[in-house]
Amino acid sequence: MDQTRKLQNSHSIAILGYGREGRAAIEYATEHLGIKPESLTVLDTGLPNRPENLDARIGFVGGINAFLNLSWYDTLLKSPGIPPHTLPTSEDYDRSTTLAQLFFDLDPDRVIVVSGTRGKSTLATLLARVIADAGYSCPLLGNIGTPPLPAYDPSNPPDYAVIELSSYMLDRLEKRNFISILTNIFPDHLDWHGSMEAYVAAKLRVIRGSDHAFVSAQVAQCGYLQKYAQLYGELPSHEVFGAGGRYGYSDGCWMRDGKELFSSERMKIIWSHVFENFASIIAIADRIGIPLDSVRKTFESFEGLPYRLRYVDTVRGVEFWDDAHSPTPESAIASMRTLSESGRHIGTMLLGGLDRGYDYRALGEAVRDLGVRRCVLFPDAGTAIKKHLPEDVETLETRSMEEAVRWAAETNSGACLLSAAAPSYSIWRNFEEKWDRFIEAVRQLESH
Repeated sequence: MDQTRKLQNSHSIAILGYGREGRAAIEYATEHLGIKPESLTVLDTGLPNRPENLDARIGFVGGINAFLNLSWYDTLLKSPGIPPHTLPTSEDYDRSTTLAQLFFDLDPDRVIVVSGTRGKSTLATLLARVIADAGYSCPLLGNIGTPPLPAYDPSNPPDYAVIELSSYMLDRLEKRNFISILTNIFPDHLDWHGSMEAYVAAKLRVIRGSDHAFVSAQVAQCGYLQKYAQLYGELPSHEVFGAGGRYGYSDGCWMRDGKELFSSERMKIIWSHVFENFASIIAIADRIGIPLDSVRKTFESFEGLPYRLRYVDTVRGVEFWDDAHSPTPESAIASMRTLSESGRHIGTMLLGGLDRGYDYRALGEAVRDLGVRRCVLFPDAGTAIKKHLPEDVETLETRSMEEAVRWAAETNSGACLLSAAAPSYSIWRNFEEKWDRFIEAVRQLESH
C-alpha cells in the first residue's frame, strides 16, 4: 500500500511539526485527500501553546514531550527537518512519511530533482527559470520553493517541475523521476544523520530512480558513484558534468564537447564557484530542446538568490559582502576564493555559529593563503575555527553582530565578508535573522 492510501485509511494521523511543511500537509490531507480534520493532531515540540491559526477541529500537543505517545496514531506525517533521534523509537521513524514521499507516490511526470551540499538552491532556481523562460510551465518546489504538495496538481500537471531535495527529504525516499542532478557532497548535517556515511547514503538517493542523472566531477572523483553501486546496485543512465565531462565551465566560458558556447562576462553574479554547476542546466536544455540563446539570456539576467555572496554597501572604505547562508567550511572557502578572484582583498572574515564538528583546517589555510588579517569568531564554532587560524591573524570573539561590524570597519580597507562556515543556530534562529542583523549593523555604521 502506498503512503497516500495508508493516510486515507487511517483513523488517527499525527502531523509532526507545524512549520511550512506541517501546514502544507494539513491542507493537502483535508482539501485534496478528503481526510477529516478531526482525524488530525499536530505535534510540535517547539510550540508550548496551540497556534491561534490552527483549525479548532484539529488536535494539538505541544512542548518538549509532544512526541512521547506516537504509538497512539495510525500514521505519522513528518516535517523533513525533524531528526530521527528525536522520535521515541526507530520504529516511529520507519513508519513515518513525508510530503516528498506522497508527491513521488503520485508518479509525477517530467520532474527534475536537484540536490547537493552546496549550490543546489541557486541551481534549482536558475534551472526552473531557464525552462519557464523558454515557454514551458515549470514550478519550483521543495527545499527552496514551495512544498511539493498541494502545489503540484496531478490532474493538471505542468510541462516540467523542478524540485530541490535536502538530505532530510531524501532519507528513505523512494521515487522515480525524469532527471536528477547531484552538485557535490561535503560533510554537512551530520548531527541529523548521525554519520558521514549516512549523509552520503541519503544524498546519493537523488540518483536512484532517475531516468537520467547528471553528477558533478567532484562526486565522480571522490568515488561516490562506486559508493552508490555498493549501496543501491546498478547506476541509472548518467553522465558527469564539469572537469572531464561533456558539459563544463572553463576559462570564463561554458563548454560542450570542448567547444566554447558563451562567456560568463555578462553575468550579474560573481559566484564563479557555482558556474560549473550551471553546465548541467545547459545539458538539460539540450535534452529538452531549449535553444542555447534562450539559455544565455536567462543566465545573463539572473541576479542570484538572497543571502548568497551579495554586495551590501561600502562604508568607511570597507566593502561589506553578505554570504549569510554559507553553513560549511567548504562553502565559505568557495565564497572567499570567488571574492578574491574578482580582484577584492578580504580584510575581515565573520565566522562561526553552531558547532557541528567540522574540520576547519582547510578554512585556516584559505585565511592564510588569501591574506585575511582579521577574523570575527561567533560561538560556538568560533572556538574550533580559532585553533586552525594563522597565529598572526587578529581575532574578535563576540556574540554581537553590531560589535563585529564596527570592528571590521576599523580596518578602513579591503572587504568584510560574512560567510560563517557554520550553521546559524547557536545565536540566531536561522540564516535570515543573521542576515538581518548584519544588514542592520552596516546601516548603523552609515548613520554615525
